[in-house]
Amino acid sequence: RTWIARQLPLALAACSGTLNRFAADSTADVLAAGKPAIEREPDLDLAGAALPTQLKLAESLLEVSPENPVLLGLNAQAYSQYAYGFIEEESEAIADSDPERAASLKARARELYLRGMKFGLRLLALEDGRFPGAFYGDNDKLKAILAELDEDAVPGLFWSAFGLAGAINVGREQPWLIAWMPK
Repeated sequence: RTWIARQLPLALAACSGTLNRFAADSTADVLAAGKPAIEREPDLDLAGAALPTQLKLAESLLEVSPENPVLLGLNAQAYSQYAYGFIEEESEAIADSDPERAASLKARARELYLRGMKFGLRLLALEDGRFPGAFYGDNDKLKAILAELDEDAVPGLFWSAFGLAGAINVGREQPWLIAWMPK
């Protein structure tokens, strides 16, 4: 009786983790299937207002299922697209009228792009365990590793590169970002 009383909470916790992961993985598939609704939204203000909630939902699900490729891809894409389509765009629109706010938005866009890049690198790690470490290492070694990848790595590569390029573009005054240009 005592053994069962001690083991039951452990068994329930294990089941709970499995059920949570199943729910997160199932929800990821629903989010991916529903993604076109946001992409086709003609009201850009509505889309822009809805995206932060979607971003945090997908990122929250990733906490439960950290190696889910659908969630990693959704996060990599959504953070980069949000930075490009809404934050960077607003920064450019107000650059002359409100340079201080524009600079703040550029910094925010840079961080969102880098976040998207990191999700892309995590997605890439599912294809090749040398990532994300390979990205942060020697450029020649990175080139050699990239040459070995197959087409399954394309989504991770694309969103990593898109996020990095976006961050470099809005952060041209940051020497550490300029140093990443060869990547």
